[in-house]
Amino acid sequence: MPELLKFEYKRLLTCKPLYFILAATAIIPLAAGIGVNIFFGVLGVDDFDSLNGFTSGNEQFFTWFVISFFHTRLPIFIALFTSLFLGRDFRDGFVRNKVTAGHSRLSIYASAMITQVSVTAALCIIYVLVGTVTMALSPMGANLNGGEMFIRAFVLMLSLIAMTVLFTALSMALNGKVLVTVISVVFVMALGLAGSLASTYSYSSDMIDEYIDVCEDKIDEYEEEYGYVYYTVPKRSDYINYGWYIGHPLYVLTNAGIEKELMASLENSVLTFDEDEIFSYPKKVARMGYGQSLITAIFTNSNPPPLDKKDMKKIDGMIVDIDDLLVAYSIKSVVWTAIFAAGGYAIFRKKNLS
Repeated sequence: MPELLKFEYKRLLTCKPLYFILAATAIIPLAAGIGVNIFFGVLGVDDFDSLNGFTSGNEQFFTWFVISFFHTRLPIFIALFTSLFLGRDFRDGFVRNKVTAGHSRLSIYASAMITQVSVTAALCIIYVLVGTVTMALSPMGANLNGGEMFIRAFVLMLSLIAMTVLFTALSMALNGKVLVTVISVVFVMALGLAGSLASTYSYSSDMIDEYIDVCEDKIDEYEEEYGYVYYTVPKRSDYINYGWYIGHPLYVLTNAGIEKELMASLENSVLTFDEDEIFSYPKKVARMGYGQSLITAIFTNSNPPPLDKKDMKKIDGMIVDIDDLLVAYSIKSVVWTAIFAAGGYAIFRKKNLS
């Protein structure tokens, strides 16, 4: 195994495309950090400490905004590099030669996994460090929430490592560099759709029943206060439908919802539960935000009442701590990493290398 690892890392150091990816990994967060500060410069904001209403939560949001997007920026690089780099092994006969030299298939498979995962980890670390330094040197400054932000970044990195293991397993198990590359790229392109489905249907069936009960109580309050009924009680079928039967399992079983719940975005800053300000660094998230009522009103015949935070607290499971999400996403990443690695090896160990 040490000899194989030494050989693989030597190949990596002589791989020119890797240096292009490393450069892009540094340039993207650098440009993002500069862009954020240029935006505020255009608005005429030079002194953030004296800016009325600008809080530490805002500082944390923009710091996290710059560094967290490695989770969406890096997958396409990882998919292309892993599939193309390892695809050469079979084309050039490297794997067959390793077996002939007396190396076990397990050690060959493990060395490929270790090196590819280390590349992904290095890319993530470089992205986060460059983004952090860029913000620290800017007029806004970097607010890492006492280092807690690095924990969130680590959880995002675990998700990318699971993807890397999948791409590596495919590369080692399947014949055809082009086929593996296409599958990997399609997987990355489908992440956005999967994330939207998972986050839209992140609520459970029981939560919808409680949501309907809360809406009924809210309508009664409006009727008592204003003497007429303007809103209507939403139907269960508006939420538990064909989309839910796809999106909910995606949310429960995979990391498809990680982007919407952990990464910084304008949508999440508005729907964040524990802060009244936009551009805030959330400590809690709501399973079904204010946007869900709007979606229901547009695409169905119902007109559900708007819920405030007091109402949402009445629904069990509606409000979730970020810390709980970090644990859940970490566990799912580890589980899927093991599944992908074991499945790929089960095929590779019996694969015809001739």
